[in-house]
Amino acid sequence: MLTKRPYQKPALTVQEQIKQLKDRGMIFQDEIRAAEILSRVSYSRLRPYWYPFEADKTTHNFQQNTSFEVVWSLYEFDRALRLLILEALERFEVALRTQWAHQMGLNNGPFGYLEPIHYHDSKRFQNDYQRLRDEWARTNKADDPVFLHFENTYQEVLPPVWLACEVMSLGNLGKWFYNLADKTVSKDIAALFSLPDRYLKNATRHLVSVRNYAAHHARLWDRAFTVYQLPRLRKNPRNLRQSLDTGSQNQKIYPTLTLLLYLMQQLDPHHDWPTRFITLLNHNTTYLHRMGFPPDYAERPIWKAV
Repeated sequence: MLTKRPYQKPALTVQEQIKQLKDRGMIFQDEIRAAEILSRVSYSRLRPYWYPFEADKTTHNFQQNTSFEVVWSLYEFDRALRLLILEALERFEVALRTQWAHQMGLNNGPFGYLEPIHYHDSKRFQNDYQRLRDEWARTNKADDPVFLHFENTYQEVLPPVWLACEVMSLGNLGKWFYNLADKTVSKDIAALFSLPDRYLKNATRHLVSVRNYAAHHARLWDRAFTVYQLPRLRKNPRNLRQSLDTGSQNQKIYPTLTLLLYLMQQLDPHHDWPTRFITLLNHNTTYLHRMGFPPDYAERPIWKAV
């Protein structure tokens, strides 16, 4: 059993933080600029970005010629990547909300989504139903004339599916979709994305996890996803399956980025997001191997299509 010790490290001033990094071998080209950065982006937030440059994980001494400026450029790359990921996820989320509400409403009526018969697991359904009740109760109806009109006009406890989907978090929407037993509706939803419905259900759970990391400004560039990993695509679409394969690095972000690139190509093929995305990667090629990018990624179908 691992023996733990009490935490006894003191808080450090910004200048003391810089001195500690210098004592460990980090080079500073502009200490004034570094102090400005550390005063608004914390030492703890930056630490994962200099972790790859540590030569010794016990003493935390750095590899030769490790500079603060290189670490900061990696942080800025991750920030730019995160913003692009959020932009693509916004497109996916709005499309999924739209299709879930549209297909459920057409096939089962405005309130059919509240009938347990349409779901695999009744306990999951009850949990999701209560979560939706809570979300609807927390919604400030006065800020939205459509919600306010429904609240003041109709007797139903919850709104029709096309309003309900607008108050659900993406996480809750993913749970409703994952539990959906109606195969016709599932396939109709997945058709917009040109994906198998079972794959899309599992991929949505992964994308919810990615969105949560991104929304909380967490590191993404070299993160290993150990929970709600992106599922393996067994058959079609063939071009996506051929582009996703990473061998042993399936936990890295490359498969996620490949899927987002594919989704943007499906949802808005004339959008400039893929071009901006590729430009960012091309300016930061030294980081790609730690992100799980295979050496031949640029020759794979999804990436060649950009």
